[in-house]
Amino acid sequence: MARSEKEQKQRERCEKMKKRGHLQELALNGSILAGSCVFVDLAHILCFKIGWINTPGKISWEDIFIWAAAGVVGSELDWSDLKRKFRTPPPEEDWMAK
Repeated sequence: MARSEKEQKQRERCEKMKKRGHLQELALNGSILAGSCVFVDLAHILCFKIGWINTPGKISWEDIFIWAAAGVVGSELDWSDLKRKFRTPPPEEDWMAK
């Protein structure tokens, strides 16, 4: 993938994030990671019930909370990175002006 295509996709993703809003983006990514954790734990329990593995799965609220928090932190880092990258004026011009 060419650099310009990658930057265009990032710009489109940044615009979608701005349109959704900061808080909704954080909640969305946090719930995606928490849901992924629950899905993996349920798949583990199912495999135990079928007999494919010997250890039962265990869903703990602490694990779900930690994964949700990790999703929020990752989303915040992604948000700030894209916001800095696509701000007006671009970061390079701002640096050269100083």
